[in-house]
Amino acid sequence: MPPGHRSHPARRPPDPPRRPARLAVPLRTAPAAPVDTRKGAPTSPPDRTGGAPHGDPTVTDHWSPVLIADIPDFLRRLPDGHQTPCYGHGRLFTSDTPADQNTAAALCADCPIREGCADHATDRGEPEGVWGGLTPDDRAARRAPACGTEAAWRRHAQLGDACTTCSEAHEARLRDNRLTRLAAEHARPEGGSLAGYRLELLLGLPTCARCRAVRRAYYADRPRTPRWYRRGQVREVTTAA
Repeated sequence: MPPGHRSHPARRPPDPPRRPARLAVPLRTAPAAPVDTRKGAPTSPPDRTGGAPHGDPTVTDHWSPVLIADIPDFLRRLPDGHQTPCYGHGRLFTSDTPADQNTAAALCADCPIREGCADHATDRGEPEGVWGGLTPDDRAARRAPACGTEAAWRRHAQLGDACTTCSEAHEARLRDNRLTRLAAEHARPEGGSLAGYRLELLLGLPTCARCRAVRRAYYADRPRTPRWYRRGQVREVTTAA
């Protein structure tokens, strides 16, 4: 080591930012008693569930006022002295394996707040975990619009799915819309329009005399584009070149 220099300990890289805690699945009810913030006051409210087992990694020893405020309403309807079946089984209810999801859903069958839990997760769009006996796929199916609606047709089109009910309903709505627009075009003072002529073609209807007359008048005043793309003329241009 050169004289006049001191060795410095190697700097350790900074720790990555810690993700905020998230209530993945409901574990137990949190009483909404006010928290005393005075010095020396207890930091946890009284426990109505008989206390948490020691060593349970899914239960914290101290209740934060923020977590108490974020407790869903359906958990507050849990009777005193009762626990949800998912209490103490956080890893099981957040697993993405089908076997664990089936086991968790079976445990939810005896839960007194099962319906409220399922509705809460479905409305909030929870992407993970089993809530009220519903897996993420079950909740996605619940949120899907009913087949036959415009929203369902757009969803099938976005996902690339084929649905006969949605396709037929969409075609019927499209035809009704075009018929309404055609009636509006026929109600014009001219009795027809170029848009009406095109709508008649789209609907597969015979074109009316008024729409044909408007179309002829429209194109009569416009210069015709020379049809240089005809096969014979292209052959002549190619030969001359």
